[in-house]
Amino acid sequence: MNKIRSYEDAIYYKNEFYVIDNEGVLERMKHGDCVAVEKVPIRPVHGGGSPLRYLVESPSGELLTVARHLGSNNYFGFLETKFIEVYRLDWKNETWENIRNLDGRALLLAHNDSMFVSVDGSSGYRENCIYFVDDLWVADKNSYSNDCGIYNMETQEITRFDMSPKILNAAPFYRWFRMAA
Repeated sequence: MNKIRSYEDAIYYKNEFYVIDNEGVLERMKHGDCVAVEKVPIRPVHGGGSPLRYLVESPSGELLTVARHLGSNNYFGFLETKFIEVYRLDWKNETWENIRNLDGRALLLAHNDSMFVSVDGSSGYRENCIYFVDDLWVADKNSYSNDCGIYNMETQEITRFDMSPKILNAAPFYRWFRMAA
């Protein structure tokens, strides 16, 4: 049986659009008179399972992919984040390299809305942590799994937090600015 292929995230990076699919295949959208899709000759990172995949540009201008691995929450049966991996694209060697820290920054993770933020005394964000929201809930508004939390890349621990339905109903990007409100 063939798996259904779908794009999971997109980014405008260095004057071109890139997409990553549910198998981890990276493609470049070439534009001109018509749009053409070109597979980037990089072997996908699998890491086991079928993680949610994200694309984000690092503060130093590198292309990163983030794999958010889900598993069943035994109490309610909902899917929840179990761990997160971050990879940097090595264009020269055509490989993804696993990275273990975010160079003292925090990453706000949401499909099509991921971004890095500075960590200073007034921001309230923790360095080398990934803040994530429930992208699956947005796709299925009849479900309420509320998989939101902070993943610490150094300790590999997750601190979970509950978000109100009012915040969850917002577009992903705006959730980050409403958290403190």
